[in-house]
Amino acid sequence: MLITIWGRDGSGKSTLADHLGSLLARDALAAVIDTDLTQPTLPVRLSGTNFKRDRSLGRAIAGTGAVEAITYLHPHPDINGLFFAGLLNGDDYLSFEIGLEAELAADLFIRKCQEAVDHVVLDCSGQRTDPFVPIGLQTSDLIYSSHTGSAGDLLVASRRAVAATAQYR
Repeated sequence: MLITIWGRDGSGKSTLADHLGSLLARDALAAVIDTDLTQPTLPVRLSGTNFKRDRSLGRAIAGTGAVEAITYLHPHPDINGLFFAGLLNGDDYLSFEIGLEAELAADLFIRKCQEAVDHVVLDCSGQRTDPFVPIGLQTSDLIYSSHTGSAGDLLVASRRAVAATAQYR
């Protein structure tokens, strides 16, 4: 199942994606892909993890790394079955030559992730240049549009999303 969370920066998308990923990982393998290519967020989400630079999402999208998505999925240290992909320390949009084929690379990466895990959660950035947004909006089983939200709203949304995934099992 592919779930896309899309909306404005600062509207709680990442909080919802993380919570949803942890709920989905209770019963299946889940991956949260942080598509923000402007700043590294994995060091915050998985603090204390030693990352290898060749396992950055930027390499996968630029086509300079391995073909298999599992290479870029980093396991959560405390939640079995939960994985994350995104930029690493020192990465930003300019670290990689991401060209016009970025949308095709994003599509391939999503499909490879879907082969590796049961649920993929796209935590889309608010950037209009995010190559994952068109694919996520066109092919997702569920789409959550987040523009503003409180912690309570995010909790309700994540519980609804988990309930909705039951029909896909």
